[in-house]
Amino acid sequence: MRTKGGRLIQSTRRWDDAAGITEEMRTKEDAHDYRYFPDPDLMPLAPTDAWLAEVKSRVVELPLARKQRFMKDYGLPASDAQTFVWDVPLGNYLKGLPKSRRTPNPLRTG
Repeated sequence: MRTKGGRLIQSTRRWDDAAGITEEMRTKEDAHDYRYFPDPDLMPLAPTDAWLAEVKSRVVELPLARKQRFMKDYGLPASDAQTFVWDVPLGNYLKGLPKSRRTPNPLRTG
């Protein structure tokens, strides 16, 4: 835009899905209108490596990632993998089986 001699205007815009365009909602007078300041009610956070490791150890696998892993690791079709995702105890049971018995798909060998 600037190479064509146009002028950039700082503004807040929104996306219109139907038209596939952005629309201006409001303009900003100066750059200082975009300033950010800390929230006085929030305490500063400086997580330690040990705390981060402990939190990460408690994070559960997201459903889509679990489904994709079941499909990749066990050769399951999407519908079967989804069943193991929806039925968490059944999925956990499958994960706990020894590798030699992890072939719930009878058409898959090895």
